[in-house]
Amino acid sequence: MLTHQENELPIFVYGTLMLGERNYIDILHENLEHHEAASVKGELYYYRKEDYPALADGIHTIKGQLFYVKNLDKVLPSLDVIEGYIAPHHPENMYDRKILDVKTASGEIKKAYAYVINPRLIELEPNEFSLMETRCWKTFKG
Repeated sequence: MLTHQENELPIFVYGTLMLGERNYIDILHENLEHHEAASVKGELYYYRKEDYPALADGIHTIKGQLFYVKNLDKVLPSLDVIEGYIAPHHPENMYDRKILDVKTASGEIKKAYAYVINPRLIELEPNEFSLMETRCWKTFKG
């Protein structure tokens, strides 16, 4: 159950959930109030096996979009399924849902949800992950 404050956070997306990408699903579209360009600090990997980007801890600027949605309590469960998120700190999570500091295009720092790769996957399948030098999914996919 989300607290009142957590239920009002935006969602930072950096890959297949972005506008126009293959996992930009109806529930996102139907509940999107507005979006803006944004970035987080991290590292971006290409997960070859799944053809997904994978955000990990790091120091580089990773570009994406910040989605402001209504009905977050209905949107997050659908995104959790796509991202293979089961529960906080669950060892079988594909991605962990975390609250990160996100920098908007205007320079404002906001808290937002983001899906971050479970580092265990990188350890288990190191040949499936490669660093994305562009640090931007849209640029990487062309």
